[in-house]
Amino acid sequence: MANLFGGIIIITEKPFTIGDWILTPSVEGTVEDISFRSTKIRTFAQALVTVPKATLANESITNWSKMGKRQITFSLRLTYDTSREKVESVVSQIELSLRENKNIHQDTIFVLIPIKKMDSMFFCISLRKQPIGEII
Repeated sequence: MANLFGGIIIITEKPFTIGDWILTPSVEGTVEDISFRSTKIRTFAQALVTVPKATLANESITNWSKMGKRQITFSLRLTYDTSREKVESVVSQIELSLRENKNIHQDTIFVLIPIKKMDSMFFCISLRKQPIGEII
């Protein structure tokens, strides 16, 4: 009976569709099949998990596929013997490449000045990107 009500909730609210990447307290992965009784989710370890609708109806569901923007942040590590010219050139090339990409929100691009650590320098790049296929 719980699966029946869970199925009705999932069908009427449609928190996800086949192909969506979802996260729940019990599983994370890509939705492969939605039946009236259960939903099949392929995990990133390639396991196929069958989750009863009653379980999904009572859990929070994060649908990563429905994100409007994705924050991407990464750091690059350089040795101290990297010349200033090379660092400036790489930073300029990265920033230019990001600025020419129509999928990236231009006001969210930050390429930060190198930070000195024990034996190397780090610089941080942060941006927000539109999901694939969605361009503002």
